[in-house]
Amino acid sequence: MFRLLIFFLIYQKLFSAEVDLESLAEKHYWKKLLHFENGKSLIVNKNFFLSKTGNLKDELIATIKIFNSNQEKTCQFPARYKWLSQFLTFKYNLSKCEEFQEFISNNFKSISLVFASSRFDNPATLFGHIFFKLHSEKIDLAFNYSAKTPDNENNLLYIFNGWTGKYLGYFQVLPYSLKETEYKNIEYRNLIEYKLNLSADEVKLLIYHIFEIKNLSEKYYFPNRNCASELLKVLELAFYKNRNLKINNFIFPIDIIHILQQQKIISDIQISFSLMKDFFNLYNQLNQNEKKILDNILQEHKFVFDELNKLQNKKSKKKVVLTGILYYKILGFSNKLKQRDNFTYIKLVQLFTKFNLSMPNTTKKINFQPLNYRKSSFGIGVDKYFYFKYRFLYRNRNDLIDEIFQNGSMEFLNFKITLQNEKVLLEKFILLNIEAFPKSNKFFRQTGKKMEIGFKRFLNQDYFYTDIGLGYNTNLNKIGFLNFIYGGIYFNNILQLKIGFHSEIYYKTFQKIFNLQFELEEFQNSFIDIFRAEYLIKIGNSNIKFYWKKIQDNYYSGIFYNFFF
Repeated sequence: MFRLLIFFLIYQKLFSAEVDLESLAEKHYWKKLLHFENGKSLIVNKNFFLSKTGNLKDELIATIKIFNSNQEKTCQFPARYKWLSQFLTFKYNLSKCEEFQEFISNNFKSISLVFASSRFDNPATLFGHIFFKLHSEKIDLAFNYSAKTPDNENNLLYIFNGWTGKYLGYFQVLPYSLKETEYKNIEYRNLIEYKLNLSADEVKLLIYHIFEIKNLSEKYYFPNRNCASELLKVLELAFYKNRNLKINNFIFPIDIIHILQQQKIISDIQISFSLMKDFFNLYNQLNQNEKKILDNILQEHKFVFDELNKLQNKKSKKKVVLTGILYYKILGFSNKLKQRDNFTYIKLVQLFTKFNLSMPNTTKKINFQPLNYRKSSFGIGVDKYFYFKYRFLYRNRNDLIDEIFQNGSMEFLNFKITLQNEKVLLEKFILLNIEAFPKSNKFFRQTGKKMEIGFKRFLNQDYFYTDIGLGYNTNLNKIGFLNFIYGGIYFNNILQLKIGFHSEIYYKTFQKIFNLQFELEEFQNSFIDIFRAEYLIKIGNSNIKFYWKKIQDNYYSGIFYNFFF
């Protein structure tokens, strides 16, 4: 009887352990540690798995076995070890893991989410990019997830491959200074830093998992498995309790910022301007005489000391020297520094040292959110007819919905429906419109790009079209000038080539836009002239536009109200 009782107790304990493992393997946190979705892990690297099957329970059993039999492999998975240690004890621990101990010896104090604005010469970056900044007592690190793409990839090919999963996405840890230099000094992108409201234990949990997955890969999908979605999944591992950070089918960098603000995970916001932005901020602070001296030095290559001696004020000399230094830094980072520039640059550097100058610190805290998470819009208007518009995604350069999206457009599935004589007509459908028109000036001439594909009703005829354009966006004081030529094809029973010219004069602030537009387009072997005058005012998360338009001999005016959601 006694032996039977002992056997029953041992059997019951084994059975309970089996139930515990089943339960443990199905826990939300374990699934997150393995990047498990729809019955399998998203990680494609075989060395991330300890079991042959890679399923939840087998991986749990294999992990427990390794933690009791192999010190080296135990060191690969500190986040797994830390979480499982709540429920089990193991033979080995993390104290003898040299690489891991060296990593955490950085003594990470906090973590920020960093948003990089769009790149001026690449329309595909108009959604921006996000990554983590790991604040350390030794050296700040960046934790990044991005697609590995071939150098000089065509924009259209990049978009197609990104949507169809042709790329691998890589988790990567590197010095933050490298990412900062890449974005601010080479690509001229502003950085917005959101400090995350995490406890010391939550920071530790996140750091442990970052160590586990650095240098690993997943399949990259542009709509829903991108930098935003994957960093949000990683961030969830800072919390043992499920914070329910919901991810939609389409998620973009601005979405993760909105989600974290709703969850009160963001505490402080600061912005750091690009090198190009720093240069123009300094240049615009110069008076006319200082600008003339700087122009003589940079554009005419006149002797530095002779030109600076024309300025009586030492403060003016310092401003000119510092602005000139930034100019040559931009040339250097873009590999455009010519041999004749070296002499001038050396003299400016000598004066930089003599005047005991320092580079401007343009990082500043802000008390507002410069990005708007609203991606779609719906509007109603009237001119000759009543009409409404719906845009699924994302931004037009004249929306005024964001503080930083000012010179580019990324529109996808944009409809205009009109009501004419009791009929509902599709007036225009934009499948895709991509524009990037960075500001050009006498120092830096930057070519703008445009591509548009869609359908429109024009002069009572329906046709499909595609446009590709090149041009320049310049400004004189507060007045902007945008000019570009475009060519393409249109289809109306037969396929024909088209060519056009667009010219625009505008005045733009963060609250309003006034512009005059002239367009000349070849249509059915004749040229059509189009003239528009528009005045747009921002009202919260919406805007209202008043306009007048002329197409050939047809004139009409109208009003349009657009709401973003």
